[in-house]
Amino acid sequence: MDRKNLLRNRLVAGLFLVFVIGFLVSIFVNSETKKTSELIQTKKGSWSLSEIIPNLREISDAFTDKNLKKGNYINPWGAFQRLTGNRYITSPDNRNVVRFKNGSLVWNDQFKEDVRDKAYEKWTTGMTRLKAYLDEKNIPLLYVQIPNKIDEEAEQYPAGFDSSINRFMDSTVSFVQGLGINTLDLRKEFAYAGADHYELFFKTDHHWTPEAALQGTRFLCEKLNKDYGYGIDLSLLSDQRMMRRTYSGIFLGSQGKRTGIFYSGVDDLTVIVPNYDTNFSCTYTTAAGKDVARNGDFEKAFIFRDRVSKVDYFAKNPYTVYSGSDYPETRYVNNNIKDRRILFVRDSFCCTMAPFFSLAACNELYTIDPRHDKQVLSKRIDEIRPDLVVFLNYVEFSKMDFFE
Repeated sequence: MDRKNLLRNRLVAGLFLVFVIGFLVSIFVNSETKKTSELIQTKKGSWSLSEIIPNLREISDAFTDKNLKKGNYINPWGAFQRLTGNRYITSPDNRNVVRFKNGSLVWNDQFKEDVRDKAYEKWTTGMTRLKAYLDEKNIPLLYVQIPNKIDEEAEQYPAGFDSSINRFMDSTVSFVQGLGINTLDLRKEFAYAGADHYELFFKTDHHWTPEAALQGTRFLCEKLNKDYGYGIDLSLLSDQRMMRRTYSGIFLGSQGKRTGIFYSGVDDLTVIVPNYDTNFSCTYTTAAGKDVARNGDFEKAFIFRDRVSKVDYFAKNPYTVYSGSDYPETRYVNNNIKDRRILFVRDSFCCTMAPFFSLAACNELYTIDPRHDKQVLSKRIDEIRPDLVVFLNYVEFSKMDFFE
């Protein structure tokens, strides 16, 4: 080993030792465990084994989330990983994170093929049944492929990373088209528009930004006008008719929460609202079955400002400033539009898309999230009687049996 590498290894080892010591100290300093606090205060010298063993449970409790703010250990851990150049962050629950060259974080657990293929078989069965069911009811079905954060052509990922997600999505779109289902692949629409792929997404989260969701809504409305003759007024979604407020550095996404604020930074989040008069009547149905009403203009109906009222990287989710949460079911009524009832079968990407879509596309928009809604989808379709069903698919739906 040459002198340069030896020096580097010793430096890394020293930094790691400093980190471990600081990490353990921060755990005990920030612990709310009474017994641990007493131990720190009373023990000035070394502890004997006989003194440690009886207090092992209390000491262990100091390492749990209930007694320690996550940032107190995730932030220094992420800082150390960044300093040492580690681009793979592993997790006990296999929600592993990879850092791309441009600083974007992505999941590295989406394509365990044995699990994926078994789940995908259920999904294809569900999609086949959904298509047949809607055909019987004479209800058109539009499949919309939501883009993924990974752009294989940009080659931002490190060696050994499985970048096959878009090929998997390609096969999903091909399967849907083979069933005779009308499709809109937003990946292609953004590419045709010359969008910077990674600008469509938050750096520390897997979701698209509100700006990307708004543009995706425009693409969807253009599709509905072209293929279904809807005559949607696209000017209602133009940038000139929107107001924006950006909350700088407020958002640490789902991937960033596993690496801390020093590993890849934090994200800004922009709240976009129309600058014209709007009037909505909205109902959000919680997992407990409770209906929550929000009525009034776009701001009152769709924007949950408490999500961005203060910076709390590990406890808050500012992404849900739009639509509040992944509610099992919602009903949005635009009182300024007189016709059309549309159903979105959705996941979390719809939190930002549904409000914009409601601005221009229809009188009633229902959304159902099969990940959380325990009702039978076919029964709800019978009850809602939509003019059109839009199936919005990211990746997660391709892992579940959603239709009965």
